[in-house]
Amino acid sequence: MEHLWAAWALFVPLFVSATPFAWERQPKRRDEGEGERDLEALQGRWRRPASGQEKSRGISAYTKEIKSRWETVTAYGEAGEVVHAHTAEIKVRQQSGIGMMLCRNLEVTAGAKKGQKMPGPMAYIYRADKDRLYEVWGIMPGQQETPVNVMTWSRAPGR
Repeated sequence: MEHLWAAWALFVPLFVSATPFAWERQPKRRDEGEGERDLEALQGRWRRPASGQEKSRGISAYTKEIKSRWETVTAYGEAGEVVHAHTAEIKVRQQSGIGMMLCRNLEVTAGAKKGQKMPGPMAYIYRADKDRLYEVWGIMPGQQETPVNVMTWSRAPGR
């Protein structure tokens, strides 16, 4: 009987701490606040050069403009012309100290696929500091078939 009582004494605290109610309490509020602070810090214009594969498609550079809860990504050709642009609604979250950018309602606004819409959601991992934004695509659940891609953005002058 003592063995049953000992097992019960161990099980109940584990069960209570693992219930959805317990998960909803402290960490979510703290993580949401961190996400909001990150979203504020991400505001402004970012840029990055094209990778080798992107260069083979005639793209030389990208900009990313984050305003409020929207981001616009623009790709530029060798002559500086816009070859693609899209806008998406974004939400920034922190989970266990890992930044996640969630995108939805993406719409292509320039280029060959202009008018195309993707409701999403899409997600990637990010980390940002004052002058750099790192994005990692292809490691989130459901992205096993997507090649892992790491992009480094630099803050454009004038924030």
